[in-house]
Formats: sequence, C-alpha cells, structure tokens
Amino acid sequence: MILQNRQSTIAQELGQIMATLNARPEVQVAVLCTEDGLPVNMATAVATQLAAVTGFILATIHQSFSLLGLEEGNELLVQKKDGCLVCRSFMAADLQLVLVVIFAHEVSYKRLLTQTISRIKQSVESG
Repeated sequence: MILQNRQSTIAQELGQIMATLNARPEVQVAVLCTEDGLPVNMATAVATQLAAVTGFILATIHQSFSLLGLEEGNELLVQKKDGCLVCRSFMAADLQLVLVVIFAHEVSYKRLLTQTISRIKQSVESG
C-alpha cells in the first residue's frame, strides 16, 4: 500500500511537471517517455504519437552512431521553419528517460529543459 501511494505521488508530480511545461506559450507539445517510445505520464494523443516516433528516431540514431563508430550523445535537435524538436535522454534513478519538446517558435531552450529534467529526477529519485 505504501509503495502504491508513493508511485501515485510520483505519477502526480510528473503529471504536474509536464502540465507546467506544456502550459508554456513557447511549447507546442511536450512528453516524457522511455527510450522505447512509451509515454511515462498521462499524455494526449499527439504526445503519445510523439513518444512513439521518438522511440523510432532514437533507435535509428543509436544504430547510425554505432555503425559510424561515434560516441552516443544525449540530445537531438531538429530545426524546423518556425521552431524545433528537442529530445534529451537522461537517467533518473535506474530509468533511462527521454524528454521530448516541440517548440512553437525559436527559443533558447537549454535552461528550460535542464530545469525540467532536474525536477523530474528529483521526483523520481525521492521515491
């Protein structure tokens, strides 16, 4: 029962963190997912699709880097005409997670992602 309550609290905290991120005017959509493309938090249909596509993109990048003998990175940036898509992978406790954000216009995103990931890690690791 205590474990279920703690998992519920973590899920609520992650939901709040992601809701806050998604409410920002520069964010078109954001989702927290596993490397396999499974959303960690409750997500809209668009965010669920983004998580699934992210899993595919990351698998392709990992394979490409491996074939080229390159070290793997932890961030992917795809520029689009009026914004960008950013995927940043990170460890929280023993989980490999990915924060994916599509920005509606050009922004300085690094601080926002770093702060959001820090909050996610704090939430997951405190459990």
